[in-house]
Amino acid sequence: MKQHDAYCEQCLADLHKKLAVIQRDQMNPLLQAVASYELVKEVINTLTQGEDAQRTPHFNKVMYPQFLSLLIYYRHVVVILSGEPLGTRKQVVYLKAIRKKLEVFCAEHRDLIQYCRSGSTERDDVYFGYKANQDLLPEESAVYVWSKYLAAQKLNEWLTAEIAIRKRADDPSDLIWTGPKTNLIELLYALHASNVFNDGKAGVKQVANAFEKIFQTSLGNYYRVFQDIRQRKINQTVFLDQLKEKFLQRVHELE
Repeated sequence: MKQHDAYCEQCLADLHKKLAVIQRDQMNPLLQAVASYELVKEVINTLTQGEDAQRTPHFNKVMYPQFLSLLIYYRHVVVILSGEPLGTRKQVVYLKAIRKKLEVFCAEHRDLIQYCRSGSTERDDVYFGYKANQDLLPEESAVYVWSKYLAAQKLNEWLTAEIAIRKRADDPSDLIWTGPKTNLIELLYALHASNVFNDGKAGVKQVANAFEKIFQTSLGNYYRVFQDIRQRKINQTVFLDQLKEKFLQRVHELE
């Protein structure tokens, strides 16, 4: 079992690396979700082919849901983005309704979720044994319910962020970025590296989306621009140096 667990953990680590590449290179949210879904599905098919380990309660409860929850998550994102209505206000209502459905799902399966979250194992054979779910539809099985709960946690964070973005779009800022976009991207990565957003838990994409809404601009493929900044041979912090210079100048003017 330990050998198979190590194999699964390596597959999961490799999967997350590949998902990060998709997020980096594919800027369209829907296409990003579709590509991620197809990748996870491919990995799951490889993982479960010809393996007896998936029949154990440990695999069904601990290892497999880490993969299946990602599949469920990206499938939901694809469906949500594909069916999103036009108009920011309608979109907010739409996303809030989906978030409410997730809350209802979690409430309906509270007992199983609490059992899994508690770390209890005495009923693992009943919930996650190979024969326990044979007469159930896949979406009624404990394996699926627990995996969907894990996916729901990730979906709730995504939905909350998307709702916030759409609310800001409905009430745009008066500020418009009129300088070079490279400068804004340099500032973006400097602030992100400083861990000043959400106690350092905000991702680059989350910060970039906020910048685009606040300053009413499109940053394009900001990751590639950052790579260009990294490859500067003379000065990698042109704009940041200018900011420091202008700030000190303003300080001296007010003395």
